[in-house]
Amino acid sequence: MSELILQLSAEGDVMWASPSLKELLGWEPESLRGRRLDDLLVDDALSVAWRPARWEAGETLRTPFALRHRDGSARRGRARLYRVPGPGDAIGTVIAVMRGFSASGDVVVDQELHQLLADNVVDVVSIIEGTGRIAWITPNVESVLGRPPADVVGHLFSEFVLTEDLAVLAASLTLILSGEAVHFEVRTRQLDHSVRSIAVASHLVDVPGLTQARVAIWRDVTE
Repeated sequence: MSELILQLSAEGDVMWASPSLKELLGWEPESLRGRRLDDLLVDDALSVAWRPARWEAGETLRTPFALRHRDGSARRGRARLYRVPGPGDAIGTVIAVMRGFSASGDVVVDQELHQLLADNVVDVVSIIEGTGRIAWITPNVESVLGRPPADVVGHLFSEFVLTEDLAVLAASLTLILSGEAVHFEVRTRQLDHSVRSIAVASHLVDVPGLTQARVAIWRDVTE
């Protein structure tokens, strides 16, 4: 099932959108960069939910949403929002992972199913510093690396990649730092020493307090 991933500034500006935006809402990702999230909302449930005044450090927010398709219709589903810390306790950026897109005229899917969709996000989303240190990662990383977030954050991404694939990682990093959006595949070693293949999509992002930060979206593609 398709997912939409948005990176938002603390003020609610769209900083980046995943390529699935075109399929799900009809917009080109670049066309939304710098626009307010409020411009896409059909109702204010999502907008109100993530406001800093309601946000506790370390909390994951779950909320329904209704976003405007380019053709003017609405698409509804549920979102999971993660706070990426900035300097001090400030919100550096917000990552929103959205699933369950259905048109307003569709039969309404029950709330339990919407919650199931939101709770089973496939992609692992991470913020990685220019040094390669993982600064933040979504809790479902455990399904890919067999390690909880606390055992991943603060470590170099390369620590989890097989030696044979480090050259691929290095070449991809060079392209990312030059400003390109890059897709690549590497093999990682889990805590139990098993090996899994992950596809990674990564590009530079602006995260307060971090230098040459990049978002990296991981998906387990092990056959």
